Amino acid sequence: MSEHTERGPADDTFVVLHNLAAERPDQCAALRTRLLVFLRQSRDPYWDVLIEHGVEPDGPVVDVSERPGRRLAHLR
Repeated sequence: MSEHTERGPADDTFVVLHNLAAERPDQCAALRTRLLVFLRQSRDPYWDVLIEHGVEPDGPVVDVSERPGRRLAHLR
């Protein structure tokens, strides 16, 4: 959303919001790409690799959850 300030009745100031996704899809796409770049730079790439190229664990996996309904899906 973009915003600008306007004067209302009796010199009250208020903010008007605009939906950039609807009004400026090109800018919305550019900002989305920029956000993804910042997110990629700010976190450990281990998770990207795991998500994109996940593999089975090397050894046995132990689920220590005390709630059977919330166990790891591959251990059910």
